[in-house]
Amino acid sequence: MQPPQPLPEKTAEILGIKVTTGGGTVRGGAIHLASFVMERGALDYTPAAAMFSPDGRWITFQGRQEQPDGRTAGLWVMALDGPGGRLLAQIGEKEFTSGTLALQLLGWTRDNQVVFARQGTQPDGAHQGQRGISLWAAAPEQGEAREFAWLPVPEGMVRQILFNLREKEAFSRPRDDLPGLFRSPGVQQVAEID
Repeated sequence: MQPPQPLPEKTAEILGIKVTTGGGTVRGGAIHLASFVMERGALDYTPAAAMFSPDGRWITFQGRQEQPDGRTAGLWVMALDGPGGRLLAQIGEKEFTSGTLALQLLGWTRDNQVVFARQGTQPDGAHQGQRGISLWAAAPEQGEAREFAWLPVPEGMVRQILFNLREKEAFSRPRDDLPGLFRSPGVQQVAEID
């Protein structure tokens, strides 16, 4: 078996974020796949802030940017071997700074669709003005993201949303002080994933 080889180096800019893929070094059997430069902002550094697609062709990442009209939180996707990418979702200064709306990357489906959640007071779309969790899926190469599930949460914020592709389910946990795993008494099934 041959050791992994890096892809040719390419740099693309996606709405002010420079992403360089490929050209990385191989260390201990692992390849450095991508680096990010965000001039007016920062990438999120949580375990789920950047994820590769199941086929290894795509990366999605989330972060915060300073824009001329205020701060935003966004979720981007790009091909590792391609020249560009796109913004999948964004929330603005008002929702971001007040904490009334949060954006969370959840993972990928087996057919390479990015799954993410918007939770809090929805400023637009079918649930305008309502509080809850809206689950979305987007194919990297195709048009708009589509909402596939909605869970009303009239008060407070959900601390954690768990995406379990093996069981084709997504769960939410209203508080972070509940014991147990996915199926503890405080966990509610949000949706079944096709």
